[in-house]
Formats: sequence, structure tokens, C-alpha cells
Amino acid sequence: MENIIVKGLFTLLTKKSRETTPNVNFKVKLEKGLNADVTINYKEKNVITWINNISVSNGFINSVKEIDKHEFEKLHNQYKEKVLEIHRLPLLASKNVLSLIKYYLRHSDISENLLSNKNIQWGTKKNDLYDLPTSIKIDLNFDSTTPLNHNSISLVQSALDSKISPLIALRHLHRAKEENISHHKWIDATIAAELAIKEVLIIHNPNLEILLMEIPSPPLDKLYGSILEEYLGERSPYLNKIKKGVEIRNKLVHKPNGYKIDTQKANEYVNIIEAAIFHLLYLIYPNHNLVENGFYQTKNMAKPL
Repeated sequence: MENIIVKGLFTLLTKKSRETTPNVNFKVKLEKGLNADVTINYKEKNVITWINNISVSNGFINSVKEIDKHEFEKLHNQYKEKVLEIHRLPLLASKNVLSLIKYYLRHSDISENLLSNKNIQWGTKKNDLYDLPTSIKIDLNFDSTTPLNHNSISLVQSALDSKISPLIALRHLHRAKEENISHHKWIDATIAAELAIKEVLIIHNPNLEILLMEIPSPPLDKLYGSILEEYLGERSPYLNKIKKGVEIRNKLVHKPNGYKIDTQKANEYVNIIEAAIFHLLYLIYPNHNLVENGFYQTKNMAKPL
């Protein structure tokens, strides 16, 4: 095993702040005994996070060093999960700090999204860093956008050639992402989950359309559980989270003034539903890199409720 250093550089998403301290520093304990040093610069509106001694397998350094920043899909499969984990760690550390400042110190000038990603770098020495391969730009609520470059354009064209169309469910998912009220965000995300499983099952077996669209459908946990397993070979890895999410959705619908959801929890639920949807897409389009990229990214962005 080998050790690397990781630097995360982020933009602090804030309105004009009343904070007079230009720089603040925090230490964050992470998983596997790792520690992060997080520096917030209010004047420059940036956040810099360092993490030392991240353990990687032998061969990782030489292999990843040869991959361009926007060529994530060229990584050997054995390194993809580790690269995604490395992306996630400085984001989580920075998020922990900013969430406490925003919600516990009531810094309402900080955006709900908290920050956006500028760059994640890695290396064996602080003065010799490389851009970490990525096909996305991740901000703190784990939304992602893919830069248009030669590789991503080819991926989209390949999907078009294979007649892969966006699910209608994704429109509801993105409406949930844009929604500022957590109550509605949760409901829209659950609608996206309901539409997605039906759309995917119909794509796989068009004969199911009349059953799924014309008569009351089974509960969502059945659709993502035994029915998905029957038709596509496996249950959703997010089945329990979806079941819990539906229970909360029902409380929000039937007791709109008696059940409250905080924004962070709603954002995490949206990430779970997005990961569940990309898992469905991966089951029906297993050999398409555009879908595979989304599957890997959302898989690592989803957090437990």
C-alpha cells in the first residue's frame, strides 16, 4: 500500500457576509482514521481542505498519474471506486464544517448548496500535485455537471446512437433538486422514484405498460424489491431507504403541518433517489459508459437517511 495527500479547493457560496474574521481553520475527523484540515477564507470566498495519509493500492499512483483530469472513464475499473472516494472525502469534511456554521451559528448568508467544487488534487508531496481524474464537477449537495469535452460528447453521441432517451422521472428529480422547500423537495423526489421504476420496467418489457399505467400499481418497496428482482435480476440496493422515504412522504402529504423535514435531510434523500434511478438505468443499459459514469458517481454520493 502507498499513501497520498489530497487537496480540495472549493468556492464558498455566500451572499455578502458580515463575517469579519478573514480566515478560519478547523480539523475534521473522517472515516478510517483520516483527518482533514479545513480553511475557510471569507474574503476570497474559498475553502481549502487538505487530507494526508490516504492509503491507496500499489500501482494506483503510477496509473492515475497518467490519466487526464476529464478522462475518468479511462481509469482501470479497480481504481474508479478509490478515485470517487477521494473526491468525496474533502467534500464531506468541508460540508461538515460549513453545515455547522450555517445551521448552528445561523450564518444564513451561506447558500443551501454551501459550496461548489473548483478542483481536487492529489500527490505524494504538497508541492507536487496532480488534478484528480473526474468526469463531473461536484458541489456540496452532490449535484453534478459534466463538462462538455471530446470524451463526454462522444458518450452522449453513443447514447443517442443506441436510442437511449432521458426518463421523464429525471425531470421530476431535477425539479426536486431545484426546490427550496424541503417538504416539496421530498415529495417530488418520491414521484421521480415512482415514475422511474415504471419507465424502466416498461423499457425492459413493454407488455407491462398497461399493468403499470392503467391499474393501481404495487407499493414502491415491492416495485424496487421483488418485482425488480423478478424482471431485472436484483433488488435495489436502496430498497430500505426508499421504503422509509415513502413513509415520510405519506406523513408530509397527510399531515402537512405536523411533520417537518430539514433541508439537509431532504437533499440527502434526493441523492438516494438519484442513485436508485441510475442503478435502474445501469441494469437495462449495462454496457453504456454514459450510464455507467452516472451509476458510479451517484452510488458514491448517496448517504444514509
